[in-house]
Amino acid sequence: MGSSEGNTPSFPELIRAIDSDLIAPICLINRDDEDRDQLLRHISLIILEVNDWFGAGLRPDQIGMMAKRVITSYPHLYLDDLYIFKDKCLSLQYGKVFGQFTPSVFFEWLSTYWQDRSTEIENNAIAEHNETKGQREYTPKEWFQMAKRKTME
Repeated sequence: MGSSEGNTPSFPELIRAIDSDLIAPICLINRDDEDRDQLLRHISLIILEVNDWFGAGLRPDQIGMMAKRVITSYPHLYLDDLYIFKDKCLSLQYGKVFGQFTPSVFFEWLSTYWQDRSTEIENNAIAEHNETKGQREYTPKEWFQMAKRKTME
């Protein structure tokens, strides 16, 4: 999935690309030195764009450290996830910045994105399961209890 300016994937497009193995998570890209450098540049540019949008509160030396932290803290995130996240930040879906934009604000918003994304994927999986099996609709709690029992068998 090529994510460039004006070509940010939608969340359903991202899910389809993941299901089709068309894109790799950050942890796989990070294994190769050349890919790691490219990955750090992409993540740094995303952080820089969000920083500039909210008044350039980050120091230049913080951006590289933040990019490395994104890689270590969210290894299963996809680069396209970060483009979707950036667009959500720029459209103020996570709130406004009063005062200075800081790394803690960025990572709080990224954590919110990750939780929202995980919830949406779980809900999609449950809906797909119910649709394909034609069974009664399970609550998320019932679904995860059933999955837990199956993994223990």
